[in-house]
Amino acid sequence: MTRLPTFSLLTFAATNVIAGPIVLEAEHATLVGQTRIAHENPDGTGRAWVTGFVNHADALDFTVNVPRTGDYQLELVYACDSDKQIPVYVDDNLLGSRRFPRTDGCFATRAYGRVPLGAGDNRLRIGTDWGYADIDAIRLTPAPPPDAFQISGELANPNASAETRRLHAALLGEFGRRTFAGQHESSPADPARLAQVAALTDGRAPAILGLDLLRYSPAYEHPHGDGVIEVARDWALKRGGIVTLSWHWMSPFGGADPVWSSFSTDKTTFDAGRVSDETSPEHAAIIRDLDHIAAQLAILRDARVPVLWRPLHEAEGGWFWWGAKG
Repeated sequence: MTRLPTFSLLTFAATNVIAGPIVLEAEHATLVGQTRIAHENPDGTGRAWVTGFVNHADALDFTVNVPRTGDYQLELVYACDSDKQIPVYVDDNLLGSRRFPRTDGCFATRAYGRVPLGAGDNRLRIGTDWGYADIDAIRLTPAPPPDAFQISGELANPNASAETRRLHAALLGEFGRRTFAGQHESSPADPARLAQVAALTDGRAPAILGLDLLRYSPAYEHPHGDGVIEVARDWALKRGGIVTLSWHWMSPFGGADPVWSSFSTDKTTFDAGRVSDETSPEHAAIIRDLDHIAAQLAILRDARVPVLWRPLHEAEGGWFWWGAKG
């Protein structure tokens, strides 16, 4: 399929009251920017559709009037030549950007998910994240309330430390009631940045400090790190804060210049698909790296510091080598 043209801002002129499933056609809209109505759509029906999504500001705006506050199931009728990310906003609030798969030369209907709408007028925006999807219509259907979220009070590790159990209990106790603010740093926390936060919050610091073990990767030239472990320990023991650690895992094979970028799939020859083969160099390398990081985490364990551990982050994507093979 050749790449379809793309689109910009639309404002749906009419008010639409949802009493049941309703389809809102994109061509019944005010076009702004580089958008245009087209008829040469790939399914050959001759129906109109909207194209011209080029820039991040390009969007479709529908004004939708609903009789009652609640959740509505949103579906998009779209076409694209490869997987695309499509964000949805309600009254300028981003609900999230979802991946929509390629449509192989025709329009397809696919669910975005639930969108919350208030009684009366709502502005529902279909925006642009990356890619060149074309929009034919949207479909809205009243949705029943979601099931209450169920969270287990049990830890996966029956031998968890007392400190871990106390942190887990604290998080459970506040679940659904409050949000713990956090601040993530790619290197040891800069006191000046923490002071900036305190200046805006009546002297209060974030509850959670996020740090990265990137420079503890054995492929790094000095794999004993940049002081993150010590900062994490002090944050917990001296400040009473919560620690979370992620790991931009440099490729166990190195393989990039500069080496710190080797966590990217296109910067290494490391084949994550071979890790389970115990005779492979990938298996030996990954065990070596895990042993090294485990020794760093053991420092915090021995200091009685619980850690919200976030390894293999964004593994659903293929941009990091640990997600490249599923």
